[in-house]
Amino acid sequence: MPEQLRLSGVSFRYPGASRDALVEVEVVARPRRRISIMGNLGSGRSTLVQAMCGVVPSLTGGSMTGEVRYGRADLADHPVSTISEYIALVLQDPESQLLSRTVAEDVALGPRNRGLAVGEVLARVRAGLAAVGLSGSEGRATCELSGGEAQRLAIAGVLAMDPEVLCLDQATARLDSVGAAAVERVCTDLVGAGCCVVSVDGDPAVAARADELWVMSGGRVEIVPPLEMLGDADTCAARGIRPLPVAQLMTEVRARCIDASQPPPLMDVTGVVTWAAGLADGCPADVTRLPRGGEVVAVFEDVSFSYDGTRPVLCGLDLEIRAGQLLGLVGPNGSGKSTLVKMLNGLLRSTSGRVLLKGTDVARIDAGELARQVGFCFQIPSRQLFNPRVDREIGCALRHQGVPRKEVRRRVGEVMERLGIVELAGCNPLILDAAQQQLVALASALVHEPILLVVDEPTATQDWPGTRRIMELLEAERDRGVAVIMISHDEELLGWHADRVVRLKEGRVVADGAPGHVLDTQAVRVWRSLFPGAAPASDTAATAAALAKMAGGNR
Repeated sequence: MPEQLRLSGVSFRYPGASRDALVEVEVVARPRRRISIMGNLGSGRSTLVQAMCGVVPSLTGGSMTGEVRYGRADLADHPVSTISEYIALVLQDPESQLLSRTVAEDVALGPRNRGLAVGEVLARVRAGLAAVGLSGSEGRATCELSGGEAQRLAIAGVLAMDPEVLCLDQATARLDSVGAAAVERVCTDLVGAGCCVVSVDGDPAVAARADELWVMSGGRVEIVPPLEMLGDADTCAARGIRPLPVAQLMTEVRARCIDASQPPPLMDVTGVVTWAAGLADGCPADVTRLPRGGEVVAVFEDVSFSYDGTRPVLCGLDLEIRAGQLLGLVGPNGSGKSTLVKMLNGLLRSTSGRVLLKGTDVARIDAGELARQVGFCFQIPSRQLFNPRVDREIGCALRHQGVPRKEVRRRVGEVMERLGIVELAGCNPLILDAAQQQLVALASALVHEPILLVVDEPTATQDWPGTRRIMELLEAERDRGVAVIMISHDEELLGWHADRVVRLKEGRVVADGAPGHVLDTQAVRVWRSLFPGAAPASDTAATAAALAKMAGGNR
């Protein structure tokens, strides 16, 4: 029977750290509760959920004071292997939890280790995979899964252990809307069955559904009502957390309005539609801006690809990539997004068709030259980090290209300054958290001054300030004339920042156009409710400008 999980006066410091990661934490996670944890990078979010399941300090080392108790049991008296039978954790990086060759074997690993009967193991495998939408994938190799599929598999493996408390560390950040909805249903069912679900979240829409919101800063926890916090964009900005999409939209509207036309505080689509419905008789004009984009940089011509020769991942795909354009690439997990962009730098070769870079088939371009022209950031940044120091990692390829040492130091210093990671120069990249590793990988790509930059889910593990900083950097690269491709499941973010969005489904382009014409954002829903049948504004900023104009403002 689920018990309450209590942290009493818990402080913790990692080995060699100069300050505590957790400071006098007093919280209770009760059965039948959904708890969301938000905060900026370094606030202690991941450390807190790891302390709740015994990973901290048992597996990390370091010094802890205070108590963590599950019911009457003090977690300090039990190994993590025992604790995990009751309190489960899904980490940020799914690959760190995938240990077996096939999907079914990986989900079965935990139940087998508990000595369960074969029939019970198989039943748990089927139930876990069904819960996250991976039924039918039992025989697939784990190494061939997309990032989102790997994340769902990690969650299925934890569900197969039948936990009483489930801790998720940004476990839906890399999931498409279908996968995220499946995980949300799982969490709702667990809470309904008496369990407690605790999740570190970057998405305010997920956090808004929680019973409690724990906001962290400097290792301390403050418990606040979710909607009260997330509906106030100014308060969120002060705390370094992301507000609800409509709150962000209406903040932009207010900034454009004259004082007399200020809209009231609004948090959902219905509220905005009700407020705006009486402001105009018809759809405002000038809601579409001219698309950005210069010359064609890369072309996919009738490109098809399969990993195993039988299951197609890309199917006769045609696409042009233009300079000076930030292109958002969206689609379900497994739709071929990461496979597509890996062809731009030669990591994969098409089964048929051609990929051209500046008119030349990439198959004919030297690997070193491709690396100079195409900057690439993996979905899992640790896959491309191998040097013992951050500064050497960023400058590694430049040194191999024979760039003079003084020039290497200059360029490395400049890009580290732009990304705000100067203080990490001497750190080992492989011991950094996922968000910091993503910044190092981005710096390693930007230091080459590429003509085409590919970033695969660059904001998935970032806090809100980090997300905004990355988007500013990508926009700056776009403004310099670089072609930028950003893979993301964060359609709200792309609605603000992308110039063009391409949607893939089952290896084919099914939509290509302005963000407002391709994405399903809160701003698009507002527009469709106000003006049924009218074309949406080109992006979220254009929607905000139009709403402000309807209110009699628009500075």
